Amino acid sequence: MKHWIVVFVVFAVAGAIACSKKDGGSAAGGGAAGSSAAGGSAEGSQGSAAEAAAAVAVAETDTPAFKALEKNVTINQLSHEAKKTDPATWPKDDVADLDFTLETGNAVLVLRKTGGELDEILVNAPKFQLFHAEDDPSLIARYANGIGLPEGDTKATYQDKRFAPALATAARAKYAMLLTTELTRPDLDMGNGKKFTPGAVKGRGVLYELESQKLLGGIEFIGTNSDEVMVVKGNTSDHPRKLVHDLERNTREALRKAVIARFPSAKVPTWTYYEPN
Repeated sequence: MKHWIVVFVVFAVAGAIACSKKDGGSAAGGGAAGSSAAGGSAEGSQGSAAEAAAAVAVAETDTPAFKALEKNVTINQLSHEAKKTDPATWPKDDVADLDFTLETGNAVLVLRKTGGELDEILVNAPKFQLFHAEDDPSLIARYANGIGLPEGDTKATYQDKRFAPALATAARAKYAMLLTTELTRPDLDMGNGKKFTPGAVKGRGVLYELESQKLLGGIEFIGTNSDEVMVVKGNTSDHPRKLVHDLERNTREALRKAVIARFPSAKVPTWTYYEPN
């Protein structure tokens, strides 16, 4: 079944995104008292250095990045089990304190891509993103610890204030919903330029309590392209990007509705991203 591209004319579009980066600082304490002690300072300096190293080691284990990494270790262990669970055996009870928001959240949504099936789904289109990085606590937990970093980035970038809410959520996570997906790629009729066959993302999510690794329930959802997708007149090369962003939006909304339907007490954000025309 073919669906239609709806064309509109954009006269002027302006958008600006401001972001700031705050470099992390470090403080070093002097050794005046130690150096003034009688009997020389060689042994005292070694002792102070050892104490300082121990203090740094303790401090590093108390950072949001380290705590988030610990949670990710458990999530990775559960990811294999989640794929094997039978929906017929999923518990049906609500979870009263389930919160997926960044401000007060205690739960994370985790999408482990397999085989690149959600990457470049159309030629000349951007990679499919269910969530942007700042809304993906489990991903930021990896990046903030230097794991799987995008080329050219450093872990300090993801310990910056822009990603602090996601990192804090990952660090305090009590629950994790592990997502798996199957993609039906959209098909754009390049000859006609106005028709397409819609794509779909079929997914499921399995919820666990992290400390006990207890299975708490699951969801199934499906996101599809809209019947009509708005594009800019005369810019047919941009049609693939429009189709991908449309599929992303609809999949996020399908996921949000599925979580609320299964866990009615849950706090679930509405994910909205700036998309240039």
